[in-house]
Amino acid sequence: MTTQAMVPDHRRWWQYVGPWPLYPIADGLVAGLVALSVRSFIMTPATVPLELLTAVIFGLIIFLVLEGARRFLPRVVTAFPGYIATLVVATVAAVLVRFAQGYIPDYPTLSTGGDIAFAIIRAVVGLIIIQAIIGSLADRLQRQVDATQNALDVVEAQAEALLKADEEVRRSVATLLHDRVQGGLLAACLRLQTVAQESPATSHEVERVIHELEQLRSLDVRRAVRTLSPSLKDIDLETAISEMAEPYLPALAVSISIPRDAVDDPTVRLAVYRIVEQGLLNAVDHGGAGHVAVAIETRPERIEVTVRDDGRGLDPAYVSGFGTTLVDTWCRALGGTWSLTPGSGGGATLTAVLPVRAEAGPSPR
Repeated sequence: MTTQAMVPDHRRWWQYVGPWPLYPIADGLVAGLVALSVRSFIMTPATVPLELLTAVIFGLIIFLVLEGARRFLPRVVTAFPGYIATLVVATVAAVLVRFAQGYIPDYPTLSTGGDIAFAIIRAVVGLIIIQAIIGSLADRLQRQVDATQNALDVVEAQAEALLKADEEVRRSVATLLHDRVQGGLLAACLRLQTVAQESPATSHEVERVIHELEQLRSLDVRRAVRTLSPSLKDIDLETAISEMAEPYLPALAVSISIPRDAVDDPTVRLAVYRIVEQGLLNAVDHGGAGHVAVAIETRPERIEVTVRDDGRGLDPAYVSGFGTTLVDTWCRALGGTWSLTPGSGGGATLTAVLPVRAEAGPSPR
C-alpha cells in the first residue's frame, strides 16, 4: 500500500524531515515523556506531581493539534510547508501553555525572550525528529508488510496455478482414456470377433479375451475416467466418493458419512473430493489400512472433512509428498486448514477444515 505521504525507497538525508503521516498519539506520548525527562534533573519529591501534570498537558496539546490537522486538514499536512507549519503550531501551542502554567526556562546566557524563543525552537526540532523517527520506522514496517503480502499473493497464485495444472492433467488423461484407449479397446474387440468367426477352433479363447477386454473397457477405464475427472455437477458427493473407493474393495472397507447436499459450492465440492482421494490413497499405500471412515460435517461457517484409517499409523520418518502437497494447496487456496495426525486407537487421521464461502469463486477446472 502506498499513501500520498510515503516516498520512494531511496531517500536523501534531508527527505527524512518529512512530510510523514501524522501520528498524534505517539507524538503526544513521546513529547510528554521527553518534556518530563528534561525536567527530571531538577525535580524534587514535592514537585513531581506538578511536573507530571505539565508533561501530560504538554503531550495532550500536541496530540490535539496534530489530530485536528490530520482530520480536518488532510491535504495541508501532506505537503511539506503545511506539514512543517502543523508541527510548529503544535509545539508553539504546547510550549505557550506550559509557560502559562509557570514554566519559564532560564538559560544564563540568554534574555527572557531568548529563553522562550530557544525553548520553542528546541521543541519544534524535537517534534520534527520524533515525527521523522516514527514515520521512517512506520514506513519501513509498511514496506515489509507489503513485501510479505506480495509474497503471499505469489504463493496463492502459484497454488491456484498448481491446482489448475493438476486438474488439467487429470482431465487430459481422462480424455485420452475415454477417447483413445476405450476406442482402441473397442476396435480390438471388433477385430477379435472377426478372428473368432474366421477361426472356429480358437473362438472360445478369443471370446474369453474379448470378454476381458470388454470388462476392462466398460468398467476399469470408465471408472478411471470418472475418478480422474469426476462429474460432480451430475452426481452427489457421496456417490462420487463411493465410486472412487470401488477399486480398493474388498481389500479395504470404506464407510462414508456425508449429509445430503452437504456442499453446494462446486469448487469446495471438488476440493473435498480431492482431499478424500488423497486420504484413501495414503491409507492404502502408506498405512496398509483395512478400514477407512470418511466423514463430512457441515457447520454454518465451515465444512469439516475427516478421513480416518486403522492402518500402521504415521511413520516417524514420514515426509510430505505430492499428495499432501495437493491437500495443503487446496486448503490454502480456499482459506482452510488441515492436519495429518496419529489416530487415538492407531492408524492416522486426515482432517481438513474449509470455510463456507459467501460467494462461489471460479473452479480450477
